[in-house]
Amino acid sequence: MRVQGSLHWFHTACNEHGAQVYARIQSFIATTRKLKQNTFQELCNLLNGKTYSFQTT
Repeated sequence: MRVQGSLHWFHTACNEHGAQVYARIQSFIATTRKLKQNTFQELCNLLNGKTYSFQTT
């Protein structure tokens, strides 16, 4: 029982963290679409360590 309780807490914490990560990614995608930028290219740039500038081109 004790192990199950610990795993439940871990599972809940992972779900909350995953939800936060998802929200940040979704927000980034929405911003690139709003600014009419190439979303796929901007995600690739971000994952390759390039900083993102919130400016219209």
